[in-house]
Amino acid sequence: MFVTSNTGTEATLNWGSVPNAKSYNVQFRPQGGKTWKNRNTTTTSTTVTKLKNGTVYEWRVQADCGNTNTSEWSVTVIFTAGQSTSTCNDGIQNGNETGIDCGGTTCPACPIEPTCSDGIQNGNETGVDCGGSDCVACPTASCNTPTGLTTSNITATRASLSWNAVNGAINYSVQIRPVGNMNWVENVTKNTFLRVQPVIAGTTYEWRVRTNCSGSSSEWSAIVTFTAGSASRGDLESRDDVVLNTDLRATLYPSPASSILNVLTNQSIEQIEIADLTGRIIQQHTIKGSATFTSIDISGLSAGYYFLRIQANQQVRIEKFVKE
Repeated sequence: MFVTSNTGTEATLNWGSVPNAKSYNVQFRPQGGKTWKNRNTTTTSTTVTKLKNGTVYEWRVQADCGNTNTSEWSVTVIFTAGQSTSTCNDGIQNGNETGIDCGGTTCPACPIEPTCSDGIQNGNETGVDCGGSDCVACPTASCNTPTGLTTSNITATRASLSWNAVNGAINYSVQIRPVGNMNWVENVTKNTFLRVQPVIAGTTYEWRVRTNCSGSSSEWSAIVTFTAGSASRGDLESRDDVVLNTDLRATLYPSPASSILNVLTNQSIEQIEIADLTGRIIQQHTIKGSATFTSIDISGLSAGYYFLRIQANQQVRIEKFVKE
């Protein structure tokens, strides 16, 4: 509410519009007077005349929505005929202010009231124009299930698993097991691929992957299967210092094993490695001397399937065993 065109003998009283108002009732009088003078208008301003220059007046306004439905009277606004009484600290909207003691040409700019459509995060919003007690809930980032699962480079001892990247992924969980096995072996990787080794020639495996996002994970993907290739000299895993030789034989017992796994070979054992189904090396043992027999403590392993890689006399053999 503010006063304009205050000449001393007349002044224009102004106020903001009220939704559904059909008209407005306006009352004014000299400050402290006993009788209000009444006006009715369908606009948001009215001009009062026959004022006495230098006299202090007070006025108020009421919205009339029809059918005897009216609002409460507004606060009373004071002005002096012939004087500009508006200031930027009088606690009312007057002069050319666009808000209470703000806006217009003389007062500081009015603060921006938070809305749910102003394109900025303000008020109690938890995101841009969303969240908090006033706006709609902010959308949550989706943690989608990986697609495009592919198995490639399949040999008798290894395979490469890959999938499409997912936006928002922190890392991926990959599970693999021989078909028919109850237990999955799980690995976590930040890449969109995983090389699994060793695998057993002729064995069919199944695998799946899910996305891990900040605070949530996707559903597991559909299961993909592959069969490890046939054993041959060119297919088996080799290293620079070892070659495949079918003369190397090994016996593992007991089967399944619980705490101790005995390894008996027909040649001197140089090194033994234990790996899970994804090829991650869990234990490594160097055997001194020319022993063809050794016992390995596997009590710290979880129950499931494992691979034993035996290096003996510059040759290698891979066997599978079960830890109960």
